[in-house]
Amino acid sequence: MNKIYSSAAAPVAIACAAMAMLGAGAASARVKQDRQLWINFSAQGKLGGGKLWTAELHPRIGKNLSAPTALLGRVAVGFAASKRVTLHQGLVYQEIFDGQPRRENRPYQQADLDIASGDWGALTGRLRLEQRWFSTGSDMGLRFREQIRFERPLSDAERSPTGVLAAEAFVNVLNTDYGARRGFEAARLFAGVRLPLAEQAVEAGYQAQISAPPGSDSRVDHILLLTFRLRP
Repeated sequence: MNKIYSSAAAPVAIACAAMAMLGAGAASARVKQDRQLWINFSAQGKLGGGKLWTAELHPRIGKNLSAPTALLGRVAVGFAASKRVTLHQGLVYQEIFDGQPRRENRPYQQADLDIASGDWGALTGRLRLEQRWFSTGSDMGLRFREQIRFERPLSDAERSPTGVLAAEAFVNVLNTDYGARRGFEAARLFAGVRLPLAEQAVEAGYQAQISAPPGSDSRVDHILLLTFRLRP
């Protein structure tokens, strides 16, 4: 179990290291900051043979909440490889309006991990490998993401709100002609609460996205993240 917790803590350590780097560099270079609103409409259902489907629509508003910066759609099909591991194959299409307008096509492979649970809460993980094509380049990018997520009911009531903490690290594997550079790209830290509503759920919280890609300015986005989950 100690090995499991040590491995799962990797994105937390990377995110904390990113914050430390930004703090250390603040005296010599200004860190760009932005306030944003992200809204995630997510649905998931079952298919035959133990498979499941997922679909998302994810608009983002930035530039200090003054303009749309991205619109992202995601579809995926998954299946349970074991009681603790679910595998997915998915595809993301994204329109980006911030800076130079561009489009992205992003196939990905994902593993959801049920790491541990008990009276103390539940610890889950997510590993994702993404192949990225942008309209502003011809190279394929390759990015690895690792997320750790902790959830705990806030009371003993049957339908209690649930507190949520999450950390995720993004690492580019390849240099590309559209601007990606090998190495650490960004980290996300999230704290929020999930409210049960019949068979659905609403999750709301604060997310800090810390970007420090090699050769580029550091940036911190302060994000109000709202997620609406539907399970038909």
